[in-house]
Amino acid sequence: MASHQYPYGEDMPPEDFWNIAGRAGRIGQGSLGVIALVADSVQKANRLRTFINRQSGELNSALIALAREASDSLSDLRGIIFKYPEWSTFVQYLAHTYRQMGAPPGFADQVEQVLRGTFGFEKLRVQNSALANKLLEGIHTYADYLQEPGQPLKLVDSTGFSLQSIKGVFAAAGEQKITSATWNAQSLFRNDNQTLQGMMGVLLHVPELRENFKVVTGGNDPDGQKLALIVKDWVNGVSVSEIASRYFKNEGDDVTKSMTNCGKNLFGKLTQTASWGLGALLSITAGDLPEDQFNVLRNLPSRVYYGVNNDSAIALRLLGVPRSAATPLANSMGNIFEQPITEIREALKALDETKWIQALGQREGRTYHKVWRVLEGLE
Repeated sequence: MASHQYPYGEDMPPEDFWNIAGRAGRIGQGSLGVIALVADSVQKANRLRTFINRQSGELNSALIALAREASDSLSDLRGIIFKYPEWSTFVQYLAHTYRQMGAPPGFADQVEQVLRGTFGFEKLRVQNSALANKLLEGIHTYADYLQEPGQPLKLVDSTGFSLQSIKGVFAAAGEQKITSATWNAQSLFRNDNQTLQGMMGVLLHVPELRENFKVVTGGNDPDGQKLALIVKDWVNGVSVSEIASRYFKNEGDDVTKSMTNCGKNLFGKLTQTASWGLGALLSITAGDLPEDQFNVLRNLPSRVYYGVNNDSAIALRLLGVPRSAATPLANSMGNIFEQPITEIREALKALDETKWIQALGQREGRTYHKVWRVLEGLE
């Protein structure tokens, strides 16, 4: 990691840092992950050591706070996420570890031994032994649950959902008749296709996603129809100002306020949460497809994240081309998505202003060409 800080010198909070750190050593990438924090001096190395120690302490304090808040549900880790979604990470850890260890006998005892060795649990045990024992009871019960035959444990790692959420998605997708045959890269985001509305309706009730979706839709009655319409407009290139006017303008709001509301929700919540949810839903409902068919669909969540509707435009968005320029420019460059990203970057560097103008028009072509080269450090 080049930095442990966000812009303007703000240290990452512990949950963000450990979320990034947790990407090292993921399933299929080896059993050990290493996070390196870059220091160019002894003084900075010492500051980073202090930062890591503080992060560990705050993480342990978070365990205590979570246990106290969820004290009424600790003995039932199967249902805890429906009331306390923040516990999803912990039960995912149990499922992931159980699978990685090959479903060993005495798994719960081993987890308990590891837990007892942490500062956070030891502090919890000293401060509230009854609560600590309740958590251990919940772990043992959950370990028995993991051993039940037919558990889709593999999907816990590939989706970022708890086992309970995955089972809930299976059931809801069945009611909505969402299967592998439902997914269609050509029509999913078309306005005359109602499939996405059903998918959003399923995702709205996933504990890991629902709070972010609720913020976007507003109120206590989240609307899958509204979410799908916003996503379709975003993917199909509707301008942010138009999306703000259609979905994020309240009575009495001026343009500035509706744009601010749109930006906060669209970029801060919806694009990330919807792309994560669709990726998980794809794995859950279409994971049995042959690899070549699944590969055709796997970039659909990225279209939602980047706001474009073809794979070549995704490649340009990865390289910093603005959303409104990515699709027309990709169309002019042909099917570039199969090329290595380094080759696409070199092709963009070699693309003169005339080609941008042909794809985007006189004014926009010149502007976007100039902006992209400045951002790339070429001018």
